[in-house]
Amino acid sequence: MSNIETLITNLGKKIGLPHLKLDKDGTCSLDIEEEFILTIAANKQDEMILFAHLPDIETDKRLTGYQLLLQANLLGKGTGNAALAMTEGDNQPALNSRFSASELDFQMFEERLDEFIKLVKLWSLTINSLNASQY
Repeated sequence: MSNIETLITNLGKKIGLPHLKLDKDGTCSLDIEEEFILTIAANKQDEMILFAHLPDIETDKRLTGYQLLLQANLLGKGTGNAALAMTEGDNQPALNSRFSASELDFQMFEERLDEFIKLVKLWSLTINSLNASQY
């Protein structure tokens, strides 16, 4: 069992999902507080990838919204070294993070997950506030 598989198994046990594991494509998804879906993936380079869609940016707010996302990406200053992006095809904002799992212990994994979840919530709030703004 790879370190990533062990981390996923231990996460599942901790959150009451003892059968949590990566599927045949190397991914698993969790519903986080009914707010968003967190996808955890593994690649062949022993890296773990965290991914979540963010709310859509309303059409009339896109210029401002895209500028905000790009500025936050600069040197990871507004993303905790994760990356803000747009999904291919539908241009939905998304946040993702990729890191080596080879030396990752469970506590470090939990800390990364917690930080990522907080960032998704922060960016969701930011985009929703932008959408509700009058400018």
